[in-house]
Amino acid sequence: MKSVAFLLAVIDSKIGGRRQDGLVLEVGFFGVLLPLCLLTYRCVEVPGRAWGRGLARRVGPRGGRQRHPASQAGA
Repeated sequence: MKSVAFLLAVIDSKIGGRRQDGLVLEVGFFGVLLPLCLLTYRCVEVPGRAWGRGLARRVGPRGGRQRHPASQAGA
C-alpha cells in the first residue's frame, strides 16, 4: 500500500500541475499504477476476503438470530 501512496504522491507533484505534461509521461504512470493495483488486489484483498469469509463461517451469526432452516437449504 505504501508503494501506491508513493506513486500517487509522485504523480501529484510531477504530473497534472503543468500544462506541458506529456501524454507519454501520463500513460507511463498509469502503465505502472494499474498493474500495481491489480497485484495488490490479488495478493492482499482476495486472500483477505477469503480469510474473512472463513472466519465468519466459524463464528456464526451473532445476536442470537439464527437462520431459518429452510433458508439454509436454498428453498
